Amino acid sequence: MKRSEHPSHPTRARFLAPALAPALAAVLGLSLLGACGGDDEPDAKKSASPSPSATAEPSASETALRDTDFGRPATGKTVKGKGYTYRMPKGWVKGTPLATDPSIDSVAEEADADDGFLDNITVAHQKAPAGSTLDELEASVASQLAKTVPDLDVQPRVVLDGVEALHYRGAAKVDSVRYFLEELVTIDDKGAITVITFSFSPELGATSRTKLVDSVLASWSWRATKAKAPKSSSSPSAKESTTPSS
Repeated sequence: MKRSEHPSHPTRARFLAPALAPALAAVLGLSLLGACGGDDEPDAKKSASPSPSATAEPSASETALRDTDFGRPATGKTVKGKGYTYRMPKGWVKGTPLATDPSIDSVAEEADADDGFLDNITVAHQKAPAGSTLDELEASVASQLAKTVPDLDVQPRVVLDGVEALHYRGAAKVDSVRYFLEELVTIDDKGAITVITFSFSPELGATSRTKLVDSVLASWSWRATKAKAPKSSSSPSAKESTTPSS
C-alpha cells in the first residue's frame, strides 16, 4: 500500500477505534422505552432515499435484498468470530481485543506499520431490544460519531451476505490520534448489533482504503444461522461501493 514518504506518526502505534455498539444499544433502549421520536436531522451528508409507502406491504422479492458486489475477496487468513467469518488482507495478522472493551469480538491488523499506525479491523457486538430496526439505529449513529468524526460521510447502505448495513466513513480523531474510520453497522430482528470498523492511517490514500475494505466485505459470511435482514422503512436496492476521490 502506497503511503506518504514523510509519515506523521514516527512511532509504531496500535490503536483500536472505540466500539460504537454499546452507545447505540443504549440509545435504542431509551427510544423504545418511550422517548419521543425526534425530528432533528443528523448533521451528516446523507443520500436521498425513496419515500416509504404508507400502506403497501413489501413483497417477497422486495424483502430479498441483493448482495452488494464488492469485487474480489481478500486472500489473507480467515477470521472466525461469533456468528461470522471473513478473510483479512494478505499479510495481516490476528490481533487481541482490548480487555477494557468487552464488546469487541475480534481484531485483525497489519503485521507491521511503516508509518507508525497499524491499520486494523475490529468487529464488535451489542444487544438492543428485540424489534429494533435499522432505521432507528441509523437515527442514532451520526450523533454518536459526531465528536470523533466531525465531518461524517454517510454512504449508501450496502447488503452484506444478505444483511443490509449502514455505511459511514470520515477523518477521525481520538485524543491526539488521527486516523481514517470506515464503519458498517447491522442489526437483526432479535436486536443483535454488529459493528465492523476499519481504522486506517491518515497517510493511506482513498483508493487503497476502498480496495482493502471492499476485499474484506467481499469475503464476509454470516456463519450458522444467517441473520435476517432487518425491517426498514425503505427497500433500497444494493449499491456497489464507489471509490472516493483522494
